[in-house]
Amino acid sequence: MAGITASMLMAGPQLSQGGGFTAQTNKRQSDDSWRTDVAVGKNADTIFAWLKDRDRQNAKTLQEIQQQFPALSQPQIETALKRLIYECRASRIGLGTADAPYRYFGYCGATD
Repeated sequence: MAGITASMLMAGPQLSQGGGFTAQTNKRQSDDSWRTDVAVGKNADTIFAWLKDRDRQNAKTLQEIQQQFPALSQPQIETALKRLIYECRASRIGLGTADAPYRYFGYCGATD
């Protein structure tokens, strides 16, 4: 019985100082604004127009994409690529290492 009570006290709602109950919140809430952000969508569309006809053999690295779109910062490009992958409009291959950097192309569902 004591174990159940202790468990309920640790996992249940907490009594706030104001007398009301407050639910525990997840301290690590992820920022998923990139999924709906209009600016990210425009950047993704711009990059996709350039990547869409590329296949695995002609996939481009982040550095090559940055050279093609110098007006976009690296974080903007990375976020746009994340959105393209999420929307299944682009794929990523590679290991993300110096010898095998990530490369991106405009096809979703490819296998290694």
